Amino acid sequence: MCLSNILQLISTVFYVISTLALIITLCVLMWYAWETRGLRKETVKQTELSQRPCVVLDYEPGRISYKNIGNSPAFNLKVEPLELKDINDKTVFILHFNQVYMLEPDSLADVKWDVEFIDKNIEKIFKQFEIEVDFPFFIGALPAGEFGKITDYEPMIIQYKNLDNKPYQTTIQPKVEEKEIEIISTGKTKKYPS
Repeated sequence: MCLSNILQLISTVFYVISTLALIITLCVLMWYAWETRGLRKETVKQTELSQRPCVVLDYEPGRISYKNIGNSPAFNLKVEPLELKDINDKTVFILHFNQVYMLEPDSLADVKWDVEFIDKNIEKIFKQFEIEVDFPFFIGALPAGEFGKITDYEPMIIQYKNLDNKPYQTTIQPKVEEKEIEIISTGKTKKYPS
């Protein structure tokens, strides 16, 4: 074997080793870029969570309020009307809630509502027994009968916007028997009522 063949073999070995080193370096850089991308996405998510409003219902006997537990003001807060149905799935009345135009972080705003009676017989029962519609737990105060079988509402959807006009919503479930309010979900939404 001559010297030129040995040098050519050594050159080929170094070429293969350097090519492998470059391929390994490329793989490491791609992995690092992927991890950095995930870290950036998580940082954006955490920043958004720390700077967004989050509106829930706060209940104390005799008072129910919207409460912003987020770190940013909530604007144009709206609640979809809530229908109460009897055991035959017939709408008995509808609660229409007030709109709040701004709710600062860690502040409360009273929930106000109007009752639209669909069933006039139920309206007479409310007047006869002088039942106040103490949302959301008044169902327990209703006289026995068809209302005795109603235990819960449909989920309520509270919609609001942040400073950047991005829409958010919180979905809650009033639990009548337990006298508590469960938060089902909260987060961004694509739709916002006009």
